[in-house]
Order: sequence, then C-alpha cells, then structure tokens
Amino acid sequence: MELQERNERLFYKFLIDNVEELLPVVYTPTVGEACQKYGSIFKRPQGLYISSKEKGNILEVLKNWPERTIQAIVVTDGEQISGLGDLGCQGMGIPVGKLSLYTAHGGLCPSVLLKDEFYIGLRQSRANGKCRDAICNDP
Repeated sequence: MELQERNERLFYKFLIDNVEELLPVVYTPTVGEACQKYGSIFKRPQGLYISSKEKGNILEVLKNWPERTIQAIVVTDGEQISGLGDLGCQGMGIPVGKLSLYTAHGGLCPSVLLKDEFYIGLRQSRANGKCRDAICNDP
C-alpha cells in the first residue's frame, strides 16, 4: 500500500506484471490478516465509511468523496470478512484490495459492460441527477 500511495502508476504496473505472485498479497489470504490488524497498520483513510448514524444523509456523505468520476464501487458491511467474522471498520481492506484488482485487471469501464452480451444488469445509463437523488433519498 505504501507503493500505491507513493507511485500509483508503478503500483498498478507492478501488480499487472506480477499478478500470480501478488494476488495472495493484495487479496486472499493476506487481506484477512491485514483486516484483523487494520487498526495497528492504519496510516490514512482509504475508502469511504458510512455508518448507521448517516441514515437519511447518505447522499451528503457520498458528496464528500473528492473524485467526481467514479467507475467502480465495492460495498461491504464489514460482516463475515473472509470467514473471520464481523470486523466492522477494519473490514475496509476487503474493498480496497478488490478495487486494486478490479483497477489493475478489470480493463472495462461500466459503459463498455452495457454492450457485453453476458452483462446481467439493466442495459441503460446509470441513474444520475434528480433520478439518482430520488433513489438515494427514498426513505
């Protein structure tokens, strides 16, 4: 993660070129141990935490994310992390690891997926503006 923080391009190039060796480090089984120790190895926030206290204000919390162009989101409730049980906030290692792999090896943006013959979602543009706000603010 230190390499990713210092030089993101080098991190992903290294991950792509060495996926077989690094997969167990970036994800299973190492991610489980990292999640168990997340509090002691925590350096800076990664991801966005939304607690039950934000009920009714999730859209406002999401607006705090610094990027405006989002291509992928991984969501977890921190429960049953890699068979380790409820790790709460310390489960953030799972979505962080998954997004690293998706970024390095996914190679597809969501708009390309809509054209894939095996895509199982709705074949329509993502909800945005008032439509998305109505969905996010639905009680």
